[in-house]
Amino acid sequence: MALATTPSSNQPFGDLDLRFMPAYSWCSESKQWGDVSADTDSSAQHVYWNESQELKCATFNVLFDIYQNNIVQSDIRYAVQIRMLEKLQLDVLSLNEMTPPYLLKLMNEKWVQDNYYISETETGEKKETGHSTILPYGNLLMLSKHKFNNVKFLKHKFSNPSTFSRRAVLSIATLKTTSGHEITICFGSVHLKAKKECFDIRKKQCQELYTVSKYLTEKNFCRELIYLGDWNLNMPFETHFISHNKEFTDLWLKHYDIEKDGEKGFTMDATLNPMIEKMNPGDTAKQLRLDRVIQWNANESMLQCNSIKLFATNSVKKLLRNKLLFTEEESKNYLILAKDYLYCSDHFGIYFTLKWSERTSGN
Repeated sequence: MALATTPSSNQPFGDLDLRFMPAYSWCSESKQWGDVSADTDSSAQHVYWNESQELKCATFNVLFDIYQNNIVQSDIRYAVQIRMLEKLQLDVLSLNEMTPPYLLKLMNEKWVQDNYYISETETGEKKETGHSTILPYGNLLMLSKHKFNNVKFLKHKFSNPSTFSRRAVLSIATLKTTSGHEITICFGSVHLKAKKECFDIRKKQCQELYTVSKYLTEKNFCRELIYLGDWNLNMPFETHFISHNKEFTDLWLKHYDIEKDGEKGFTMDATLNPMIEKMNPGDTAKQLRLDRVIQWNANESMLQCNSIKLFATNSVKKLLRNKLLFTEEESKNYLILAKDYLYCSDHFGIYFTLKWSERTSGN
């Protein structure tokens, strides 16, 4: 059974539960978020990307607000996260462990309203297209309204056992360049099964993502595809779950030799982030590369990764004292309340840039 091509379709295809869902954009006239995925107005104004510039992308596990709030102080962390993410001026953002209260905060931010399509606005128990993708927590994708055209979102429910929130959220959108090129690209926000002992489930989930990629690219739903998010790969051998598929490229490993370079890519690092030990006493030495950016057929891609690095690596108090983020008046009360060990999350984020590839642009 083929994937239906209209956003209103809620039918799965084949053995994979992959369904379209609404794409939301803020309407300045009605002052509310609305679904624009079914908009077929041919007169709609296109936006264009100047390919001499980079696309700025990031993935970040925000650490949900349902976990030991007396320790992780989510209200303070989220205020700092939101300001930090605003300043990054991203074109693509994937957020893991998004919850309804945090989503409401983002939806009320003017910079989000002005600049982004978002994959979810529903915070209740049910909606017409099924359960909210962030209830009780889940993935959120945000794409720039100033770079992408014809934005559609999809959700994929893994067939292998996992919690409800482990659905992957994908976007399909068109990049139109100022020089006349047109690229259809898919970004997938993923959060695989947690816990060290659940590696067999993660292996199956990785294979499902491969199957989804193969279908979407072979059926010409997209030419480019990038997964980003928390893969929860706890053990060194789990890297093979990705690398054994020749079409998958781990962009961190493409840029760094982690055996030699200082850039190990640990997005969970208890030696640098003391909040991890506060959450889980005894985890003082934990260093894991849980979060990853995986590109499909990277060597043939028209979009090449130009840089990749970690972000959100400073303490909350250090960020509050950053005058580029907060005024002294804004940070005053937060500085009084914030614990010294507090970080934005138990994860660091990954920031990466994509550039137009002259080598493949003639394809």
